[in-house]
Amino acid sequence: MAAAAAAPTAVVPWPLGEAVADSQPRAVPSVTGLDVRAAVRALHQGGFRVRLVGAPRGAVTAMSPEAGAAAPRGSLITIRTGAADAR
Repeated sequence: MAAAAAAPTAVVPWPLGEAVADSQPRAVPSVTGLDVRAAVRALHQGGFRVRLVGAPRGAVTAMSPEAGAAAPRGSLITIRTGAADAR
């Protein structure tokens, strides 16, 4: 029996130069339901780095940490697409 293929994972390039964490936590924005491009933009604008699990298309179905959680600038937020869940 063949094992299921793992969903592709990638860290989305940080557009703001070097990502530096600071000690001031900020709320992670809710991006569940947004398309991947809009979700990445919202997280980058909030000061977060992004790890994408799944195909770079479709809507975000899950994120970690959850929306509203406090995280320092530069923290890595993982988002999953529906394409990742279908595998």
